[in-house]
Amino acid sequence: MRLLDAEGEMLGVVELDEAKRRAYDSGLDLVEISPDSRPPVCKIMDFGKFKYEQSKKEKANKAKSKASEMKEVRLGRSMKIDPHDVGIRVAQARRFLIEGHRVQIIQNFRGREMAFRSKGDDRMYDIIQRLSDLAKVEVPPRLNGRRMGMILVPEKQKIEAYKKKMVAEGKPILPTIPEQLAGFAHEDDDDDDDDLDGMDDGHDGGHEDMHEEMHGEAHGEMHAEMHTEAHAEPHDHAPEAEVVTPPIVPAKAAKSPAAKSPAAKSPAAKPKAAAPRAATPRAAKSSE
Repeated sequence: MRLLDAEGEMLGVVELDEAKRRAYDSGLDLVEISPDSRPPVCKIMDFGKFKYEQSKKEKANKAKSKASEMKEVRLGRSMKIDPHDVGIRVAQARRFLIEGHRVQIIQNFRGREMAFRSKGDDRMYDIIQRLSDLAKVEVPPRLNGRRMGMILVPEKQKIEAYKKKMVAEGKPILPTIPEQLAGFAHEDDDDDDDDLDGMDDGHDGGHEDMHEEMHGEAHGEMHAEMHTEAHAEPHDHAPEAEVVTPPIVPAKAAKSPAAKSPAAKSPAAKPKAAAPRAATPRAAKSSE
């Protein structure tokens, strides 16, 4: 076999027993590194250290390959998803982008939701705006059957600027999802306060305009009424209606209450019939 020492220098072609002896004298291992060559190549080395270095190289290669992985984020099974759930998925996509992954956003449509494709477009462009500080659009939103998807890729310059900002503020570079949601809620509250201030200003101005408009209308109506009364002529007034008194009809004589009393109509008030008289036998004529 062809033998290499621990420093990588060629020792030439030697027998197997000679190679084992040299490895034993050095306190190292004899490892075959190229079995397919003729003659095979062996090296004297520390095999444990060799395995450790190989594992480190594999981890480094795996970490590099992970940077090109595609992460998929689904916005529920249909368009009926709560805005809070959308925020959770956006926060997860943000974590993927910070780690250097490409992110695919998927929106599914079910049933008659296909008739409202514009809502899906609005949701996709809203997500693009929320992630614009870290990523750019590689594939714009497209509809494929009942699935709408787009692909976002991280921008190195924006990611580096974001990391420097987080370090300067003393915040974690990779915030958790609840921390991101809390930050989104704070930004929304600030926007709502600005909107309320604008509404208050508009309300005050509108109230003043309405007061002036009502005052002007009332003044104009009063002026028109006074002008009409001053120029009115006597014949314009309608004649007074004649009051007609209806004739008095004499009321009918009221019946006496005695006639209507139930005592008068009760059968007890009628005189009792006389008891029939018993028939008296006639005296028989004597035959004489």
